[in-house]
Amino acid sequence: MRRGATSLVLATCASVLACQKDVPPRSNSVPGPSYTPLSPQVLALIAPPPADPSAAIPLSPRAAASLADDVARRVEAAKTAPDHPHHVVPVAGMFVLADGDDGARLDAAVDLTQRLVSALSGPVFAHPPAKGTMVWIYGTGPFFEQGVRDHTHWYTFNKDEHPGFGMYEAQTRTIVVRTDTGGLGDLGHEIVHVLAGSDAPRAPAFLEEGVPSLAEISVFSKGPDGRETVRFGAHFRLQTLRDVLAGHDADKRAQIRVESTFALQTYVDFHETGPEYLHYASSRELCRFLFQRGQLWDFWRAARDSVLEDPTANMAFKKVTGKMPAEMTDEFFAWVQSKQAEGT
Repeated sequence: MRRGATSLVLATCASVLACQKDVPPRSNSVPGPSYTPLSPQVLALIAPPPADPSAAIPLSPRAAASLADDVARRVEAAKTAPDHPHHVVPVAGMFVLADGDDGARLDAAVDLTQRLVSALSGPVFAHPPAKGTMVWIYGTGPFFEQGVRDHTHWYTFNKDEHPGFGMYEAQTRTIVVRTDTGGLGDLGHEIVHVLAGSDAPRAPAFLEEGVPSLAEISVFSKGPDGRETVRFGAHFRLQTLRDVLAGHDADKRAQIRVESTFALQTYVDFHETGPEYLHYASSRELCRFLFQRGQLWDFWRAARDSVLEDPTANMAFKKVTGKMPAEMTDEFFAWVQSKQAEGT
């Protein structure tokens, strides 16, 4: 800007400021807008519908398309796998099941997977998986072990440890199970791992393992609205706890208390600290205890939704049950020894 223009601007500003000295100050009170309140009838028309607690939160169009592409890719990859499966079946838009040998119970596996998704995805687990999961079903041990080698990294990191009867590898989103030993119970466990992990990826370890282990004994029925429902039966984990309570080992008894189960917060806590079989037993049966009281899924939602301010889920437990974990142990132990615990 030239010097003459600068002088002109300064003179103009000075004149404006001088004129403003004679302007009376404005009032600090600014009148609000004038409008007629909407009638209750109009408000009812424009209000959003109440949230359906039994509805899953839908994926965005882009995420849904990505999930569909991922499932399609897994279907094509399975067809050319070394197992040479006879059938490759997409289920519920999120799982792909394939038979790894002639003894695989694929039809039953597909039915169980579909029913678990119908009963739990939405009514319990609000956030569906954003990626597909490949599920290999085997009917014999040798083919199962070869499937673990072909489709997972298990033996890369666990050279001397057997994979058991089923496993879910989250990194590759791959489930491998055998059905000649525990039937389809292990498949149910791993399917719920996928659903629960998508809904609450930061859940404490006792919930992360306890809830999926419920599906090892799944009992299905239809609700009044025709929707699939599921309850969970007892198995050997209940007897494990009963043996501890009938014995004289104070350390084991202390480890199955409710507050001790809540202390299983991380992978290391659960799998590498103390006897793992007791951790599975106390976690599963505590979840089943809450389920029979009609409190499990309310507790799950409360723990999921408050995970940042309540990562241990202690306060979520108190919100739902009215008690802190340590205050519930006597009731839990009494239930474990009751006839009611043997039902669903």
